[in-house]
Amino acid sequence: MVSKSALMNLTRYLAVYWGRAGVRVNTLVFAGVFADQDREFLRAYLPKVPLGRMADPTDYDGPVVFLMSDASRYMTGSTMVVDGGFSAM
Repeated sequence: MVSKSALMNLTRYLAVYWGRAGVRVNTLVFAGVFADQDREFLRAYLPKVPLGRMADPTDYDGPVVFLMSDASRYMTGSTMVVDGGFSAM
């Protein structure tokens, strides 16, 4: 959790530092991606995710495309959480 907090604060700092140069800085927070993890791991992990499953790699395509597009051109210093609700628990 400390490293996640550090990354979020670095994002805000860099957004302010580079903002006048037109550089946007945002962070995506992801959760676990399903890659044939063993049953024991899944039994412990899945109850912590409100959507009840691990991510498929394609679940992250939309947020990445959004941040790369002009649709997010006025967005900087932000953290976008795409974790199936994991951080809400």
